[in-house]
Amino acid sequence: IHSTIRNLPGISGGALINSSGDLVGVLAAGSGLYNESVPVHILNEVIAESLVSEKKFLDRGKAFKLCTQLLLDVDKLDQQPSAVLLSKVKYNCDKANNKTLFDMAGQVFGTFGLLAHSITFLEKSVKLDPNSPTSLLSLAIALQFQRSYERQVKVLDHLLTFLQDDPLVLRMSIQAAAFSKNKSFAKKSLKLLQKNNPNAYPQAFEFLENHFESM
Repeated sequence: IHSTIRNLPGISGGALINSSGDLVGVLAAGSGLYNESVPVHILNEVIAESLVSEKKFLDRGKAFKLCTQLLLDVDKLDQQPSAVLLSKVKYNCDKANNKTLFDMAGQVFGTFGLLAHSITFLEKSVKLDPNSPTSLLSLAIALQFQRSYERQVKVLDHLLTFLQDDPLVLRMSIQAAAFSKNKSFAKKSLKLLQKNNPNAYPQAFEFLENHFESM
């Protein structure tokens, strides 16, 4: 479940309750702006999965722990991690197969400018949850730094189906449309910007005019 409820550090595992007082989810992760919860109706599926094989369950739990610790170690470095450390992170985080850890890995590697690794992990996260605002935003930013504007347009186009009023998404969409020479996406982004952030429209229109013969 994706929600705009303010999810702060320390309340993961808490209850997500709707306006009727019903328990609908368990808080999992978030950025403070867009947040994620595990729906209660799939908890039985999660429990059943953990009972399939005790060895697999324990192995995955160990991978969770190792992936988390390795990411903390990488985050403390003042230089790019070695190939050996990268290999350990990839192996254990892949084995954990957890969206939050994939997001963390993508963000950690992004801070070191390891964009290929960052994008790989963020794409794994999006594969697990194709509509996650936090993962899609992180992926769009990484693709922008990599200057992969055509790929960025695809991510942003999907984000615009449910985040049409987000200033960052709209700004990146205008830029990606221009740099990828995608005029149809430029018109779509400009129209949404005019509707949701009219004060920014004149500057965006002028910016696009410099990249296209006509708008």
